[in-house]
Amino acid sequence: MEIGNRISGSTYSAIISGQGNIIEDSENSVIVNGVANKITSGATTSVIMGAGAVIAYTPQTTYMGWQQVHKKTRISSIEYNNTNSLNSSYAKGTLDVVHDNTTLEMLGDDDCGGEIVRFGTGSVTYGIGKLVQLRNNVWTPADAKDTSMQGNMLGIALGSSPSAEGVLIRGFFKANIAYDAGSGGGWTGGLPLYVHTGAGQVTPDVPSASSEYVRNIGYVAGTEGGEKRVYFNPESTYIVVQ
Repeated sequence: MEIGNRISGSTYSAIISGQGNIIEDSENSVIVNGVANKITSGATTSVIMGAGAVIAYTPQTTYMGWQQVHKKTRISSIEYNNTNSLNSSYAKGTLDVVHDNTTLEMLGDDDCGGEIVRFGTGSVTYGIGKLVQLRNNVWTPADAKDTSMQGNMLGIALGSSPSAEGVLIRGFFKANIAYDAGSGGGWTGGLPLYVHTGAGQVTPDVPSASSEYVRNIGYVAGTEGGEKRVYFNPESTYIVVQ
């Protein structure tokens, strides 16, 4: 262990090279090289590799700095690996990303996962779970009746502040706030979803009144147990109803 590294209150843990690294009250954890990294008490069985000034907070997680991956890579849940005998099968493409159903089922109300950004500010009506639109650098609940900036970037608010919790711009979320409970078409797997006339909501019903706009935001990805899981991948194009 290099000078300046420290392990305290931890068992079955190790620091391999590096400077100023700390493992504190965390079992079965490892830091491999890097500078000023820290594994905290909540991050048991975690690893930091070759990074700088990274603090590990979550258990069973690997943290890395710069990476280069050669050949093929698969990212998947352990459930997918266990049930499909993939321990002996290579990724089919250069990069396989597998979203197993058991992982999606773990999403709570208004939970999201995927591509997340942290730019822009929130309007006074901004809030977790809402479908929002970036207008003049301000995230505002999207509304199919408001055609002033209907082609702007869409996202799903992950909290009360874009700069803190971020905004999902593509991925999966479990609709709660954004769920259109009055939808006449109902929510069933595979249906396309659109910006709703209820600000911040999404709907399987196509807006049809004059001057409303039609813009697809993704698809219903599953409704098992009454849950409303959505694949969020908004189109950049739209149609204004005449």
